[in-house]
Amino acid sequence: MFCIHCGNTLEENAKFCAHCGKAVGTAPQPPQPPRKRSPQEWEYTFYRSTWKPGKGGRFNLVFGKTEYDARLMHWGGDESWLMPRLQKFIDNGWEPVGKIGPGNYHFRKNQDRHGIHWLEVHTFLVEFRRPTRPLTTQETEILGVWRETHDPNKGFLRKFSNVVFDQKVNIDRARIEFYKDKRFESFRRDGKLSRSGIFFTNKDGGIEVMYKYSPDFDGVVAVVEGKLVMQRNNKGYAKDGEYERVP
Repeated sequence: MFCIHCGNTLEENAKFCAHCGKAVGTAPQPPQPPRKRSPQEWEYTFYRSTWKPGKGGRFNLVFGKTEYDARLMHWGGDESWLMPRLQKFIDNGWEPVGKIGPGNYHFRKNQDRHGIHWLEVHTFLVEFRRPTRPLTTQETEILGVWRETHDPNKGFLRKFSNVVFDQKVNIDRARIEFYKDKRFESFRRDGKLSRSGIFFTNKDGGIEVMYKYSPDFDGVVAVVEGKLVMQRNNKGYAKDGEYERVP
């Protein structure tokens, strides 16, 4: 009889090896496969600089020049003042999604009366992320459905005025729904739906809910104060509406 661990000779019917001390009644267990890690969850924020129409310069696409050349030119002039701003995000634990550099520019495409195509920069956008953290008690209380209780602008009647629309606005209410996995859905009074990611920031004893930015969406901030969510746009205008949490 031999030890299944060290191979030395054993006494008949021995339960333990006198040489290595291990039990010999059972074969060694096969190595266990490594435990799969759950996917990393992230929260997002962004840095953005914008140029108004006419302020973003002009880059003519002539003599074989391309959008890539325009990106390199702008980055060469802007890197010195952009990088210190981006470094503040990195110092606070955020990491860029993708590489920071010329590829973060977005352009307006134009053509003059002579048929020359040219570009004008309008946005420099860098998205950041960091591992998500557990929600605080105050943030947890925000989860769920919030219905509009007051809209000083009467929704989309800022742009359109119509009796039928006015009746619709007085009936339908906008709503916002915040989910545990930091997603939200916003239903406007005109029936349009928008979805995005969110992250929470503490400010002046309250909470700001930042909607994840995309190049096609101009970003909004929702300020939570007590039982109200007040929306305002990224340009700092007065609150656009108030929402109250559905019990």
